[in-house]
Amino acid sequence: MNGPGVNGPGVNEDRVGSLKALGLGWSLGWRVVAGALLGYLADAYLGSGPWLALLGGLGAMVSGVRNMLSVLGPDPAQDPARGAGSSPPGSSDEGT
Repeated sequence: MNGPGVNGPGVNEDRVGSLKALGLGWSLGWRVVAGALLGYLADAYLGSGPWLALLGGLGAMVSGVRNMLSVLGPDPAQDPARGAGSSPPGSSDEGT
């Protein structure tokens, strides 16, 4: 019988972590392909050579890495320096 909890604790957490990593990989991949494809199409329309395809792919890669960093960044609820519910650095409620 394979009921809930038979495989022990942590099995679902491992699966969730694996799916999150797979989602991040796909997120980066489709962004780069879409940016390069849009740049290629713009290059074909404007006759500007490979420059817009390169810029589109590079911009999309930067966007994908920023997305990964925001998803994989520290959890504010577990960060003792900031604590749960604190404002992000640089924002201030003083003077309002």
